Amino acid sequence: MLSILNSLDVKAKINDIIDKASDNNQTLREVIPSSIDGSIKIYIYSNKDKIAKGLIEVLSKDSVKEKISHSASKMVENTLGKFAMMFLSSELIGKK
Repeated sequence: MLSILNSLDVKAKINDIIDKASDNNQTLREVIPSSIDGSIKIYIYSNKDKIAKGLIEVLSKDSVKEKISHSASKMVENTLGKFAMMFLSSELIGKK
């Protein structure tokens, strides 16, 4: 299964599915054929450790941490307003 997912045709097909979903405002569940849904779940379960390690690596990068912190601060600012941000530091929000 892993070698199949590494092929360029499959990657192109996955990109087409994602593009189609975003263009039509659909969820991936609505776009992905049910015939491959089970295969995807099995692949994810079988490779959960590799996937988790990859996610941890990406989330550990300083640039990603900064983007998450900035987005969290903006979300709090938009929700609570700039007045509340005077009492909360963006670093604290980013760490939480």
